[in-house]
This record gives sequence, C-alpha cells and structure tokens, in this order.
Amino acid sequence: MAPSTSVPTTITILIIITTCTLIPTTVQPLKAPILPQDLLPVLPKQLSWTILRSLKAATDILPTFVGAVAGDGNDDGGGGDVKWKGSCFYENEAWLEFHNKTGSQYGGGTLHIKVSNAHSWTCMDLYIFATPYRVKWDYYFLSREHKVEFDEWEGKAEYEYVKNRGVAIFLMESGMIGTLQALWEVFPLFTNTVYGENANLAFLEKYMGAKFEARPEPWVTNVNIDDIQSGDFLAISKIRGLWGGFETLEKWASGAYAGHSAVCLRDSEGKLWVGESGHEDEEGNNLIVMLPWEEWWNYELTEDNNNPHIALLPLHPDLRAKFNETAAWEYARSMIGLPYGYHNLIFSWIDTIDGNYPPPLDAHLVASVMTVWNQLQPAYAANIWNEALNKRLGTEGLDLPEILVEVERRGSSFAELLTIPEQDDWTYVDGKSTSCVAFILEMYKEAGLFGDLADKIQVTEFTIKDAYTLNFFENNSSRLPTWCDNGDTVKLPFCQITGKYRMELPGFKTSILDNTISVTILQHSLEKKHPLNSAKIATLGLKNISIVHVSDVLNEAQFEIQLVESNADVGQNGSVEECEKIESLHVFESNGDLGRNDSVENSEKIESLSFCDSNLDVGLNGLVENGEKIESLKPMDVSFTIDKKGVIVKNQGFDKLLVDQRAIQNGFNVKKIRKANDGKCVEEFEINVGPGSLLLFPSKDSIGVEDIDFDVKNLVVLDGTWRKATRMYKENPWLKLLPHLKLDIEKLSLYAEVRRQPKAGYLSSIESVVYAMKAIGGEDVEKLDCLLDVFESMVVDQRRCKDEALKLVESRIDRKWTGTVAPVRETLDVGKVEEERLRVVGEGLSEDEVEELVEKYRHSDCSRQINLGKGGVTHNMIDDIHNHWKKAEAVRIKCLGVPTLDMDNICYHLEDKSGGKIIYRHINILLLYRGRNYDPKNRPVVPLMLWKPYPPIYPKLIKNVADGLTFEETKEMRNRGLNSPPLIKLSRNGVYTNVVEKVREAFKTQEVLRLDCAHVGMSDCKRIAVKLRDLVPCVPILYKDEQVIIWSGKKDKEAAPEVQIHVENERTTDNKLS
Repeated sequence: MAPSTSVPTTITILIIITTCTLIPTTVQPLKAPILPQDLLPVLPKQLSWTILRSLKAATDILPTFVGAVAGDGNDDGGGGDVKWKGSCFYENEAWLEFHNKTGSQYGGGTLHIKVSNAHSWTCMDLYIFATPYRVKWDYYFLSREHKVEFDEWEGKAEYEYVKNRGVAIFLMESGMIGTLQALWEVFPLFTNTVYGENANLAFLEKYMGAKFEARPEPWVTNVNIDDIQSGDFLAISKIRGLWGGFETLEKWASGAYAGHSAVCLRDSEGKLWVGESGHEDEEGNNLIVMLPWEEWWNYELTEDNNNPHIALLPLHPDLRAKFNETAAWEYARSMIGLPYGYHNLIFSWIDTIDGNYPPPLDAHLVASVMTVWNQLQPAYAANIWNEALNKRLGTEGLDLPEILVEVERRGSSFAELLTIPEQDDWTYVDGKSTSCVAFILEMYKEAGLFGDLADKIQVTEFTIKDAYTLNFFENNSSRLPTWCDNGDTVKLPFCQITGKYRMELPGFKTSILDNTISVTILQHSLEKKHPLNSAKIATLGLKNISIVHVSDVLNEAQFEIQLVESNADVGQNGSVEECEKIESLHVFESNGDLGRNDSVENSEKIESLSFCDSNLDVGLNGLVENGEKIESLKPMDVSFTIDKKGVIVKNQGFDKLLVDQRAIQNGFNVKKIRKANDGKCVEEFEINVGPGSLLLFPSKDSIGVEDIDFDVKNLVVLDGTWRKATRMYKENPWLKLLPHLKLDIEKLSLYAEVRRQPKAGYLSSIESVVYAMKAIGGEDVEKLDCLLDVFESMVVDQRRCKDEALKLVESRIDRKWTGTVAPVRETLDVGKVEEERLRVVGEGLSEDEVEELVEKYRHSDCSRQINLGKGGVTHNMIDDIHNHWKKAEAVRIKCLGVPTLDMDNICYHLEDKSGGKIIYRHINILLLYRGRNYDPKNRPVVPLMLWKPYPPIYPKLIKNVADGLTFEETKEMRNRGLNSPPLIKLSRNGVYTNVVEKVREAFKTQEVLRLDCAHVGMSDCKRIAVKLRDLVPCVPILYKDEQVIIWSGKKDKEAAPEVQIHVENERTTDNKLS
C-alpha cells in the first residue's frame, strides 16, 4: 500500500514545485500564484467535491471548438494562424507547418501551439486536435511554444483536407480536473440506481428547466382501454438506467420533454394494439413491433426498469373521424420486424447550421465525435450515420473520412451536410428507416391525417416535440376520459397514465390569446395561398380576429356605408361575410323616385351610382338634406363608386362624411360590390366596423401611440406586400374614415431573411399586429411574444428550405448551375440521345392500347394532370411529369395561355425534354406517354428551377414608322385599327389555338386588325403579338389601352425568306422559354 500524504504536506510540495518551475525570467504583471479552484482536488472530499459540483457542469465533458488551422501545403511554411483565449492561458496562437521528414509522397506536418499569459501559476489547458482521420490530445502547463507532430498524412485525402480545412482545435474549458468532474456527473445518468435517477432529474432541471413535480399516489392510472382509440399517441419518458441516460441526453439535444413514443391501433375485431419502433427483443435487437395492449402495458409496469413515465394523447375527434385504420394497418404490417431507425436518429433535430445545437455542442464537435467513433466502432458508425450521409450526398459506400473529403471537394461544409432533410422514401440496406416518432407519423400520413400536405413534408425530420405539438390531439380537457389523471390535484391537458413525477410537454395545447383588442385583417387575395402568409399565425394565436379577403379593382367597385344608430347592438368584432351572388342591391337612382317615404329637399341632383344589371332591386335608402347633414338611414346611408385607378367617380355623401365624422362615432357597416370581368356584380365583403376602430397604416395624418385619446377596441391591418397594401388603401377609400396609427419602429423585419423588405421599419403583418398591441397595452405580452417565436421558426424553416434547395440543385448536376440553367460544356451526341429515347419509348402502342390510355387519362377529373401556363415547359414541370410517371403510364397536360398559340411547339418540347410521346391531342389537352421501357428508378435527374427564367430580350416591337410605310401611312393605319371592331376578345389564361388561323383568314379581306386584350394583361398581350408576328406572319404597329393593332405587312416575295429565318430563330428562343 502506498504511503499517504497529509493535505498540508501536499499543498507545501505543490507550492515548492510550481514556484521553482514557474519563476519568471522577465518582469510580469502581478498574478495570483495559486487560485482556490486549482487546490480544490487536494482538499478533503467532503469539502472539495461540494464546491466542485457548484463550479462544474456535466456539459463540461464536451470540448469547445476554437478554430481550424490550415496550411498552404508548401515546403517553405504554413498557412494562416489562429488566435484565441483559453481557460488557463489567455493568449494562444496556433499555426501549421507542412514537412516531409519521412520522405513519403505527401509528407506530414507540425502544429505549433504558443500559449502565454496564464491567469495563475497552477492552471493548465487541455486540448483535442482532430482531422477526419485521427484525433490527438495534449495539455499545456507552461507558457511557451508546444508542438503536435503529424508524422505522415493518411494519403492524399487527409493532405488535401488539412491543406484546405485544417486541423480542428478543441479546448476542454474545464481543464483536467473539471473534465474528470464532468465525467463523474455524466456517468451516473446511465446507472439503474436511485442516485442515477436523481442525476437524470438534476440534469434535466439544470439544462432544460424541467420541474418534475411529484404526483400523489397511486402513480399508475386504472386505464379503461375502451376509451383508447386508433391513432392515440403515447409519449414516454424514461429517467433511469441505460435508456434513461440516453433519453436524457436526447431530450437535451432535441428540446423534447419525452424520449420515446408509441401509437395505439385497433384491428378489425376491435382489439387494441400498440405499435412501437425500438422494442427490444430477447436477443437485444431493437425492432418495429405491434404488441397487444395487455402485453405492452404489462411490460411497462413490471419489466421496464427504466422508470417509464407515460402520457396518452388522444386524437382530436375531427382527426379521429379521418383516421383510416385499414391504411394504417397496411403500413404497420409492412414495417413489422424492421430495425429501429438509427439511420435518421441524429438528423431529425438538426435543421439549421447553428440554430439547433445546445451549447457547447456544434457541427465541428459532432464531426470529431463521429471521427473517434468511426475508428473505435466502424460497423456501428456505418449503421448510425455513414449511409445516411451518403444519401445526402448522392453517393454510395463512402466512409466518414471520404464523406468529409467529398463535402470539401464540393465546396460545402459538414455543418451544411447535416442540415439536408431526411427523405421519407429513402431505403437503406436494412430497409426503410424510421425512429419511434417517424414510424408513428408515417402511419398518420398513410391514415390520411396530413391530408394534402402528405406529399410535401418529410416526417422522418420530426422530433418527438414536433409530434406532440401538432394540432392533432384533443385540446378540450372536458372531453378527456374521466380516469385521466385520476387522483392528481393538477389536471393536465393530456392523460398521464403512469409515473411518479408530473410530465411536462411544453408546446402541447398552446393557449390562444384572448385579446381584448380585436383584429381585423384585410388580406390581399393573392396573399391567401402564399407559403409565407404570416396572417395564418395570427389566426392560430389570437381568439378575436377576422380575415377579410380583398381583391384589386379591375373595372369598377361600389361601396355602401350604413351608419349605426347609438342604440344599435354592435358586436366588437363585427361580422364578415363573403359571397358570390347578390340577391338585393340598393343604389341611388337619378330620377328622384327614391323608393321610400323620405324626400329630398333643396338638394343637389342625385346621379345614378348603379353599374349593375338593371334587373336588380334598385332604390334609394338614404337622405341628404342640403348636402350638409347626413341622418341615420337604413339600410344604406352613403354610397360611392371608384374606377380601376381608385378614383371616386360617383359620390353620394362620402365627401361630406369625411369632413364631419360625428355620424360614424357609433361605428358603421361597409359593403363592397365589384364588377367582375363578365359584367356581373359580385359582393366581395361586408364588414361591421365598430366604434373604437383604428387603422394601422402610415400616412400623413397618422398619429403615434402617445396621441391616441380613445379606447381602442379594434385594430384594422392591411396584409400584403407594401405595394399591394398601398393599392388596397387607395382602392378602399372608406379606410380614411378611421384614425391612422403609425409605429415608430426602426428595426429590420424577421421577414428580411426570405422576403424582400424595402427598408427598416417595414414589418410583416404579424409583427405589426404584435408591436401595435404591445404599444397600445392591455394584452398578455408573453403570449404576444410566442406569436413572434412561431413566426421566427417559420422564417428559419423557409430560409433553410431555400438554402437546401439551392444545394440540392448544385449537388444533383455535374456542371455549373447559373441560377436558371446548367449549360452543357461537352458536345452532345444527338444520335445516342435519340437512340436512348427510342429505346425507352419502345414498340409503338396499338390502337386498342392508345384508346385504353386515352379513356383512362383524358377526362377532366383525372388526378394525373399538369397545367401548362404562360411559362411554358419549365424544369419543374418536367420534374412533375416524371413524378407522375412513377405510378402512371401517361399524364394529362392542360395547356393555357400564350403557349397555346403554337401547340406544335408545345408538343415538340414536351417530347424532347421529357423523352415521352404525345399519344392524344385535342385542342389544348395532351396525353404524354412515358414509354414501354420507362424505369422510374433510373429516371433522368431534372434540377429544380429556383428562379424565373431570364426574360427574353426582343428588339423594339413597335417602331415609330412601320417598315414599308411612311409616317402618315403608319398613323392612318393605327387610327383605322383603333376604330375597327375587335377581331377577337382574348381572356386571361385562355385557349388561343385558333387565333393564328383566324388572323390569317381575316388578313385575306382586311389589312389591319384589332385584338382586345383588356382582360389579358399587357405582358401577355405583348407575348401574343410576338408570337403572331412570327406565326402569321404580321407586323404589330400599336399597343394602346390594352388593345393590339397588327398589320398584315407588305405582300412581297422578298420578305418571305427573311420571315422564315426569323421564325426558326424564334423557335430556338422558345427552347428556353416555352
């Protein structure tokens, strides 16, 4: 037995050694020779460990990335250096020097570490140095230059990696003693003891803020399985033993308050089963299983020694009604026996480069841990992450070092690679890979709970927290079974069926703010389906809110304002109605027959404000006396009409109301009636604007919050881009009746990450609502901040999706991507391309086969349909065609807009770009056949189009003087065209297949023609003119008031060859655009 040394003797020896060793050779600032925490390890355990636990944390076991030192690979030196502040030494510098001491092909290197300015004489810094091929460590006690030798690089791969990315340096911030203490704190997490359980609870309380309030006994609920139905979710949290420790770290990393999950499912006979991914069999394998409830429940109560806490989350009744048990069982049976989804386990919680890692964890550390594990357990590493990383790269069989090198070769980073989303349809060597929660959500997809979103989301990217925060579960506590939380003094929003401590699921059943200030959002009609529609967040988070959809005025619109009498019972929120048909419309007439007993004395002549059909119910419902005073009239007091430029063209009393607003002090009702393109009148909305309403919009008459001198009850907000919002304000003059509020906020919107922002202070709709309600006061600030948190999460997801889409495009093609195209550098062998196309198409279809396919796909209710619009054949459309061809032999294509002028051109490009064959063509409907030998697994890769194509550059279409005419002749030709009846009235996104023939036929008898494009839009109108110029051919000579005047041109033979050449050139342009 070694002799023991007393504590005082140990301290004395330590002081003598450190003093002799660290005697400064130059004058230095005074520093503490010994810091208290440096001597704690030699103090009595009862004292030292208590203090150490208060100073150190379990996360101190994780190193902190301080930088990567790269070299230039030259023999004469290294690359750039890295400087940082350490835990012991405050001034540190590192540089890398390449050498070839061994005479090998790529040589080795020396990493120089210079440390100085220690905060005490007894401290030390502990470092880890890593490349994808090796990990080294060292500690430094003395202020001087140290060296870490890499005698020989592991071939060209490591040499190139180090030259470009460098050697990663990690600092153990807690030093040697702190790291050992952190190990001591982490180790108990995995022990199946009371001490281990307490360690897990302490860890989660410290790093996640979990409370773990004790529940009264009994801790096991007397469950009535008759109340458990298919689709009900089981959230499980284990807090001791091996799995308890693992789940604790998983919760800390992912932010979820549950570490495992399962799902309930009833069979056709009504028997209750539990589906679970991760059930351990007798051989220790974790598999996907379906167990009878009794067997699963008995195991959790009697055999699971990890102290499971389980919560039952019943499906919402509306979702339960949609749950397809048959489809769910088909999916479950297809997965039984497959291994647990280790392949996507660690990727589900990494969505951004640096936003999902709890400190001090980051992508550098993850890569280094993987490197170490790859060396210790290569088979385990391959199962956990190697194959999944290969999937993200589109490669096969690369090990981790090769993956890191490949990422470097592509100019990306490992952090970016980790953020590429897992795809639900990826299949690994051992089959489909689903973690516990991915298995459940895949079942939900198959059962129809995600509806139309099923094909647009990847549930293998979901964490358990993502799952239990979905709006899928019962949110009305009164509808929970009576045995839920039986005996507990606190009623949870879900059923906890076992566990000593009360479970927490933050984000479950997020409470809606019962706002005292109601919100009315006037939303531009084009914003309704926008993916970044922030108004959706407001509708989910605010109780008192209404959305009114507002369209642009394309012709005329009439507004009717009905004033509210003081004794009228008006709701705070008002009513919002949208309809498409008017049964009775009250307007003014010009003949003085007012249609009621009221009279007009000494008043100005009342003009007709009606622009609707004469068969509507028309009559005056208002009274104006001397143009001075407006009395309360029913059902309409004021009416005015605006044109498509927002100018009031017919006015009855509105201007007087703007001057004297006393009549609206009790609120008013406003109705908008617009004239549709077909001339019919459509009631767009009817809003009850109550007293105390305030418009949030900056104008010259806007006031600040401090100038509000009335009780705000309703906040009116315009939702759209700033240009759309300004147009809505201009086309809804009744908004000028409301006081205007301007927020004095000079900050960038969160939207700036994904959507264009004119300047600071231009906020999104949800931000405007939140900041306005905060400024006015009287609302729950914390819940308002939650709305911004959700909005920020949406923006982060959109930013990630955009970045990932760009990386996906660049990774799926082997040539440079310009943003719209990937130009081919090498010369294409046209013969081989055509030969491959003919091979895929195979033998021609018989008449019977064609007839069968046509009958199956040509109908309008066919689900395999793609619409081809004015953009023509695009990258995305070709990709959609191949997606349809996975499950269908043919796809129906409906063509609309400008491209339909030349259907032959459309057919040519569809066959050329997709490799298919047109087997049916009727007017604007096409059927595109994939071919007999088409293989969906080897389909061509089509990159996503992230931006619109570059606009075509045409020469000036309309010349001042048309070729072949004098100025006077050109002018006379234009006037003649404007005064002639239109040959055709074109509709927006119409079918123009017969336009070319009509124009050609008309030119046989007329020299100049007029096309009415009032409902098409000028951009499409010009495209049509360009097409006609080349297809007819003809000469466009005038665009005016959405009318196109075309001239047949000189009928000479010399122009024919020139026109023919131009048509061919234009066809070449269409290869890119049509």
